[in-house]
Amino acid sequence: MAHLSRFFWLLLVRRSSGVMVLGLLAACQLAVPSTLDEIACTQEGFVGSPVCPTDQVCWEGQCRPCQVGLCPGTSAGSGGEGNAGGMNGTNGQGGTSAGNGGKAGGAGNGGRSGEAGTFGGGSGEGGVSSVGTGGEAGQAGNSAAGSVNGGGSGDSGASGDSGTGGDSGTAGNGGEAGGSAVTPKLLGEECSESAPCQAGLLCLDLAAMGFSKSGSFCTLPCCDSGDCGEFDQGVVCIPTSYAGGMCLPAAKVGRGVPGSKAKGLQCSKDEDCRSAWCDGNVCGDLCCTEKGCSEGKECTVRSVPGGAADTFACGTTSGTMDAGKSGGVCGVEEISIPPKSERNHKACKSGVCLLDFPDTSLFKDEINCTKPCRSSADCSSLDTDLSFSASYCTYVKGGDSTNTVRACNTVDLLSGEYNQTTGAACNAHKECKSNFCANGYCSDTCATDKDCPAPLRCLPVTTDNGASYLLRCFKD
Repeated sequence: MAHLSRFFWLLLVRRSSGVMVLGLLAACQLAVPSTLDEIACTQEGFVGSPVCPTDQVCWEGQCRPCQVGLCPGTSAGSGGEGNAGGMNGTNGQGGTSAGNGGKAGGAGNGGRSGEAGTFGGGSGEGGVSSVGTGGEAGQAGNSAAGSVNGGGSGDSGASGDSGTGGDSGTAGNGGEAGGSAVTPKLLGEECSESAPCQAGLLCLDLAAMGFSKSGSFCTLPCCDSGDCGEFDQGVVCIPTSYAGGMCLPAAKVGRGVPGSKAKGLQCSKDEDCRSAWCDGNVCGDLCCTEKGCSEGKECTVRSVPGGAADTFACGTTSGTMDAGKSGGVCGVEEISIPPKSERNHKACKSGVCLLDFPDTSLFKDEINCTKPCRSSADCSSLDTDLSFSASYCTYVKGGDSTNTVRACNTVDLLSGEYNQTTGAACNAHKECKSNFCANGYCSDTCATDKDCPAPLRCLPVTTDNGASYLLRCFKD
């Protein structure tokens, strides 16, 4: 192309001299080859410098003059027809797409297959798309129609540059905050259905426990205030209508601030004692067995400050008789007209004259003192006095008191075996050592959970249609 340009320039300049023109023409004919030099290129679709000369485009590896469909602003050309089939048809060429800045031309249709020869013509090539600025992707060329052996599909046009991504979507609003966790209430704290107690505690109302005031608190059964946690928690063991003690806030039952001294220790004021009760000059408290008090004190039925009922508590008593036959006779039951029944509760250290042991008399029974108990296991020492009876722990009238207390009693062995332990399956009271069968298993009295085998717990339950609640080993 460079040689050809120089030739035409010289021809125009020297056209006035015929000799000169002819000489130059002759010289040019010697300098220009029969076929012009072809300029190779690699950047397909690039127009002009520096890849190709001006007004030329890089097409199929060579710089070619701009034609319709090859340079900017031109539309895609249709694919050329395939050559007529000889032995093999010649493939037609696809159209091209837009160059830079222009809208990408649609992909050229695939060249029509050559007419069938021995073998069909090949398929047309797909249109080539330029990489225009923001140009649309070129459409894939249509495949040529096959002949005897059909042509292949046209190649897809190359995609244009990707468009700019859309703006990010607005973030969704956060969900509503969840409800705050409820902190379980501790022993002695007020409680309700919406403010439950810590696992293992019972939420009970004061009025239901026999007090003249109301208000629900987290509580547990207890034998004495030592079962109610540390003294600085302000909780003490108070007698209730359940025939046993329950851990309750000292301030809610008329007691002062508890101190650190256990029952039986010297004191000068209530605040010295763990029970917040200084009984004379010794710290007083509840008790569950005859060995539950310090020296010089007996576990006897009495009233205590703030209590809802009389119960067994440590104190002094005028009674001198121990429990059992060896303790002496505190009363008689005589069959006569009229029947005679005499019981001197004050003669007993426990304050309860109860036990009716079998004897040889047909018309007269001697009555002996009983003793406090947590469960039937505490009554086994009385079995040595028995010939045809068994002992067990139960709820009885507390001597001269109108309240119920937990004490040992006897049962005639001729009426049953009384040998199943607490928690064992049963059908009748006479099968259980405790002489109490409920819900298909043997139950027993209790002072705390320690008296009940798992999974039973010491709970206030009713056995007389809700008339009263008493502490027994039951399933929670």
